[in-house]
Amino acid sequence: MTTKHQHKQIALRNMTTIDLFNWRFSFGGSLPQLDGTNCYKAPEIIEIKTPIELLLRLADDDARDSGFQGQIQERLKNDSAAKQWHRQRTKIGDTTHFKLYRKNPHYDLYHAAARAIAAGSATSEQQSLVCGLDGEITASQVLVPPGQVLFHGRGDLNLHTSPPYPSFVSTSLDPVVCIYHAVKRRLQKDSGAKAVIYALTLRDPLPALWGNGGALKEWELLLQTKLTCSALRTHPGARFDIVEATVGY
Repeated sequence: MTTKHQHKQIALRNMTTIDLFNWRFSFGGSLPQLDGTNCYKAPEIIEIKTPIELLLRLADDDARDSGFQGQIQERLKNDSAAKQWHRQRTKIGDTTHFKLYRKNPHYDLYHAAARAIAAGSATSEQQSLVCGLDGEITASQVLVPPGQVLFHGRGDLNLHTSPPYPSFVSTSLDPVVCIYHAVKRRLQKDSGAKAVIYALTLRDPLPALWGNGGALKEWELLLQTKLTCSALRTHPGARFDIVEATVGY
């Protein structure tokens, strides 16, 4: 009989990383049909080698967020590894807790419950919420391999200054999604808060719930509670700060 550990090992062998390096973005220009005519205008081509380089560009200017995001999501849609992860996903409709977590006000209730557990003040209902969602995450067949880069947006530095992080970590393969959430979280805090985008490289294989479904197309990968994030370096930006970090058990 195959054990749970063996199932995870099989899943890990079947998972390959989704490439977030060597981007080529095209902006403007004429229709391709006009190439070779006097009316043709070549598009502006922007080549970006690394996720950090991409974040640094997005941190300087928001004028092309939608343009960058459209091309990021188009590449993700066509990525063979992303298609594989999608096939292995737990369907959102088949979950109890993840389905609730994705809807307000339940999102805040799950995070509050996780913080209460860390503080030793959780009710039995709060414990049930966290155990239930953590259980759905660890049962997922999407096992994100070490070395994968994921993005996470927030309005503080608590992800790495409070190890292990007590709550769930909502990450995305699309950095523009995380910028939106980071700015929203900053606005919910005091005037001295700064939007922060984490570029997380996994140290360990981590199970995740694939949340790119329903009305939200956010390329979400939800990670479990009590992970440890270690910051490597920080890049200050005009719109948000960037933290390069690793994450794992």
